[in-house]
Amino acid sequence: MINESISVRELVEFSYYSEDISSNNSINKMNEGSESHRARQALLEDDYEAEVHISATFTGEQYTLKVTGRMDVFCGSFRLPIIEEIKLCDESHPPKTPINRHMYQLYTYAAMYFLNHEECDSVKLILNYVNVKGMSIITFEETILKEPALQLVRSLIEYYISFRLQEFHHRNKRNKSIKKTVFPFAQFRTGQREFAAQVFTAIKNKRNLYASLPTGTGKTIATLYPAIKAVNEGYCSKIIYLTARTAARQSPLISMRMLIEKGLDMRVLVITAKEKACINDKIDCNPESCPYAKGHFIREKDAMHDILEYSIWNFELIRMIAQRHNICPFEFSLSLYYIADVVICDYNYVFDPFVVLQRAADEATQNTILVDEAHHLLDRLRDGLSASLSTKVLKEYRSKIKDAVDSKCPLYRNVSHIIRVITEIPEQNEKQTVLDKPPDDLLQYCEALRYSCADFFGKDDPKLKKQLNETVLELYKNMSSTIYALNHIKSGYKIVLEQFQSNRNLYFHCLDPRFRILESTSPLAGSIYFSATFEPLHNMKTLFGGSAQDAVFALPSPFPKENLLIGIQSISTYYNDRKDTVGSIAKQIIDVVESKKGNYIIYLPSYEYLSLMQEQIECIYSGSLLVQEKDLSDSQKEEFIQAFTDGENTLGICVLGGSFSEGIDLPGKQLIGVFIVGVGLSMPDFKTDLLKDYFDEKYGQGYTYAYQIPAMQRVLQACGRVIRSETDRGIIVLFDQRYCWKSYRDLLPQHWEPIYQDIQKKIQEFDL
Repeated sequence: MINESISVRELVEFSYYSEDISSNNSINKMNEGSESHRARQALLEDDYEAEVHISATFTGEQYTLKVTGRMDVFCGSFRLPIIEEIKLCDESHPPKTPINRHMYQLYTYAAMYFLNHEECDSVKLILNYVNVKGMSIITFEETILKEPALQLVRSLIEYYISFRLQEFHHRNKRNKSIKKTVFPFAQFRTGQREFAAQVFTAIKNKRNLYASLPTGTGKTIATLYPAIKAVNEGYCSKIIYLTARTAARQSPLISMRMLIEKGLDMRVLVITAKEKACINDKIDCNPESCPYAKGHFIREKDAMHDILEYSIWNFELIRMIAQRHNICPFEFSLSLYYIADVVICDYNYVFDPFVVLQRAADEATQNTILVDEAHHLLDRLRDGLSASLSTKVLKEYRSKIKDAVDSKCPLYRNVSHIIRVITEIPEQNEKQTVLDKPPDDLLQYCEALRYSCADFFGKDDPKLKKQLNETVLELYKNMSSTIYALNHIKSGYKIVLEQFQSNRNLYFHCLDPRFRILESTSPLAGSIYFSATFEPLHNMKTLFGGSAQDAVFALPSPFPKENLLIGIQSISTYYNDRKDTVGSIAKQIIDVVESKKGNYIIYLPSYEYLSLMQEQIECIYSGSLLVQEKDLSDSQKEEFIQAFTDGENTLGICVLGGSFSEGIDLPGKQLIGVFIVGVGLSMPDFKTDLLKDYFDEKYGQGYTYAYQIPAMQRVLQACGRVIRSETDRGIIVLFDQRYCWKSYRDLLPQHWEPIYQDIQKKIQEFDL
């Protein structure tokens, strides 16, 4: 028996959908539901209501389906009720006949109205195609009786329910298999069972959990296993496993494959970024130029049928089946989200307001998110939610528009308005100045420009689109991010004006993305944030917007303490002292490297410091030396790692926070020691100082939040490269006097037992 809810849009689009993929689909859909609607609704007469909520329950032998939606326009004041649906269209090429999916939305609203008003036997339907300003271009009207409307909608429902019954049977099989599924290892590691219980409880109570789990605690399986058990109990129906890096997806994939091989019946989907998934080299979603976009949705259902033979839908499988059916693998993966049980994807699909999966947002109350490497999330969101306007760039866009059209078109005029608003901000004494508030009228002109961009995409002019499509798309994205920032300016943003000669840049820096985290996760059935470097937990919970009801959990390293020797060498690495102390640090490192043969990595806080260290090392060391360079290609990174995998006495020099300080796995003898020079602090800059001032005002701990915590997370990530298994042994030496200070010691793992005296002697005695 199916008993669930669905929106009108979802119900209709299940049967009636666009045949082709278009690069502007998402833009057009966004505008169909926002700008054009608001403009049209603003013109309504008094008897008409806008955005009227309606719901109705349809029942059958095998289902009870609650359908919900909002009628764009409704009038019940006359003898014949009126329901109007608003859709954006191209003024120069309006549709000659109603588009099926648009009419069926109206039929569904009519059927819902009839069920709620038994005395009513007919309704007037209006399908109104409008321009971006809400002015009617063409309308289609129809008066429909109760029984025909109900029959039309029941045909939609029956088709949808036939699909849902298949899913219902899958879920029954899935849940039976979950009941039989046992933990895939002979026993839990220390602390693993306790953590799994915390995960299950957080999902059951729809709360957040913040966990610090060092390397080796088996955090992936200890997170997935209880989440899977929570699915069987009905506490959630879909698990979304979020990662910051593509490489980090291997661990959850391995865990799920292990469980499936032991009898678990779940569908696992990996969503790969569009630019990587695309078969078309140009990544152009224009159906006129991409054969995979043309007719994609017609062929997609056969592809979905084929993929059901498999349980794990990874990139290779999705691409193979997509090519077999001549469809777009990226769009295919988005459609597979509907029927997947576990989805492994990037943070963006939940947290980025411009990338978020609409389906994930629609069914949020049924979803649980597991956020791996959660220490990356805050910076990702700060960058993603920030916006900027540059007069130089805007003038370049304006020039291209003038060349393609003329200076009288709305696109040109609105770009000019924004340039003028930024230029008229009073002259400032400093190169960078924090403004108290955004300029007057800026939001208005940004919205007007976005309207103009949407209007451009609605036009059917291939020549003009070829000239301006990329420019207008960039403008649209720029305006969308700026409008988002302006609408949330009081939630943790700072506005900065930067002046450089005749150019001006206006930045909207997102300093505190908690509002977006809470916005994205408050409806969810539990959110689990975990990382090997998530300390101090109470600070991280605060930064993520955790409440008093949310839990924190920490585990020490599961590996024997005696397997890791940690030394702290009190020596100055301050910028002004580096030239004086780098020689001494280099000598101490080489003494260890030459006396205890093996593979080592030296980590430094900057490329400048790295060059200084390299110069010293090369003077006193004749062994194999690898130095990280800027902007390495993927193949060069692989070669760097391979040197440690294959070599026995390799010394590397790398940058903290770079690609070799986290996410690489060098177990056993592949890496027996690391040397951390400095405390990992980033160089002071205007933006980080803004963050410091913000957190000073908020919590009185600005320097800790802006500089120290991120720095120590970088340090601990690098330290985590040494011990990767129960049998690994290794050494860590931290060079900096500040590691002896309480403010830094408190940020080190509590289970560490560092030595401060006779470090060289202790290393010599240590058995590697």
